[in-house]
Amino acid sequence: MNTSFTKYSANGNHFILFDEMQDSASISAKAIQEWCHPTFGIGADGVASISGHDNLDFTFRLWNSDGGEAEMCGNAARAAAYHYLTHHTQKKEVRFKTMNAEYWARLEGERLWLEMSEKKESGSFDKSLFKNYLNAYFLDTGVPHLVLQVSDIEKINLMQEAPLWRYHQMFTRGTNVDFISVPDASQALVNLRVYERGVEGETWSCGTGVAAVGWACRTFFGWKSDIVVVTKGGEHRVRFVEDKLWYSGVIKLVFKGQF
Repeated sequence: MNTSFTKYSANGNHFILFDEMQDSASISAKAIQEWCHPTFGIGADGVASISGHDNLDFTFRLWNSDGGEAEMCGNAARAAAYHYLTHHTQKKEVRFKTMNAEYWARLEGERLWLEMSEKKESGSFDKSLFKNYLNAYFLDTGVPHLVLQVSDIEKINLMQEAPLWRYHQMFTRGTNVDFISVPDASQALVNLRVYERGVEGETWSCGTGVAAVGWACRTFFGWKSDIVVVTKGGEHRVRFVEDKLWYSGVIKLVFKGQF
């Protein structure tokens, strides 16, 4: 293939990025599965690409490690925006297109902030099925997320419990499953573990999940100040600006290579 790529980690959520504004890439489901394999490939949660757009800075696409294309991934989009800002422009803000929406990203110091422009709630969500949880919330932040509050996320058998909801008939497209615990509801801090659809396992972080948890905690606890969301991959910050949600985290360039 002889195509250049960059591998980024966004709070432990790691992606292979192809910059098609510099080098065209041939991306297939089989190739994605091979690249993302942790033993026979280089290991990744997914593959992303950026390409040109007539009116915006770039077009963003994302494929999960199973080879299927996803509508959106917040952490991969942050990595893509960071790459664009550090390779294609002197600006501090970018605007780009995903499968279903337009997004803004802004670099503030070392933190890349992303406006999560998609938010859809389902009127058919039946909370009565979730009586064993402290709280339950379902919404789409680019992809579907089920947020379940428990007393201690470390005591959850995530790989046993999450698939029961990920494939539940209530969710026609399947859903990501986010388990949260809140040490003190008077403090805007929440711990999060995520089971990602398409990865079919726990990941270190999930941007659309962080956004979903931000909206859920605003609903559950009335939090309106800055929210700290702690994942296995570290700390995210969530803030609301005129009823819009922005979130940030760490972006790390891991290495560059060629396939």
